[in-house]
Amino acid sequence: MQSKNSLIIVFLCLIMLTSFVSAGSNIFNFKVYEPAEIDFSMLNNNFSTCVECSCVVSIFHPNGSAWVRDTPGTATSGICTYTFTPTKVGVYGGEYRFNNTADYGGGDFEITVTTTGVEQSSILENPFLLFSVLLGIIFLSLGVWLGVPTLGFLSSILFILSGMYGLIYGFNNFTDVYSRGLGGVLIGIGFIIMMFAAYEWISETGE
Repeated sequence: MQSKNSLIIVFLCLIMLTSFVSAGSNIFNFKVYEPAEIDFSMLNNNFSTCVECSCVVSIFHPNGSAWVRDTPGTATSGICTYTFTPTKVGVYGGEYRFNNTADYGGGDFEITVTTTGVEQSSILENPFLLFSVLLGIIFLSLGVWLGVPTLGFLSSILFILSGMYGLIYGFNNFTDVYSRGLGGVLIGIGFIIMMFAAYEWISETGE
C-alpha cells in the first residue's frame, strides 16, 4: 500500500510540473473571442505623419473572403486604430488605407488568431501534450510490465487530460477537425485503459 501511495504522489508532482511548461507570449497575436486592437502609423507618400487623415480597414478570412471591407477606423494623431473580436482561429490578412485632400497611403498586415493568443511553430514550444502522452505511455508500459493496476489507472488520466487539451486548445494552439479527432481518440483510449485498470485493481483488492 505504501508503494502505491508513493506512485500517486509522484504522479501528482509530475502533473504540477506540466503546469510550468507553457509557451511565451507574443504581442502580435490575438486570442479567439477576445477583443483585439490593431494600430497603424499613417505615414503618407511624403514619409511624414498624416495627422488629419481618415482611415479605413479591411480584414479577410483565412479562406480569402472578406470579413470587413473598407470599415472606418479611429484616426488620432497620425495613428489609425481598429478594434474587432475574432471568432475563428487562423491567419487573417488585411489592408489599411488613409487619405485626406492632399496625402494618402496604406499597407498590408497579417493577424494570427489562436486559442491561447500565442502562436507556435512547433509542439515543442509548448510540450504539454507531448509530455503528458509520453508520460502516459511510460506509466502504461510500467503498469503492464510490473503488473501494477495503479500505474495503468494513472496513465488513463494522462491520456484523458491530453485529449481534453486537444479538444479545447488544439495542437500548436490551433483547433481543427484533425486536432479534435485526435483529442477524441486520446480520450477514448484513456477510458478504455481506465476500465481495464479499474477491473484489475478491484480484482487485486478482492484477493
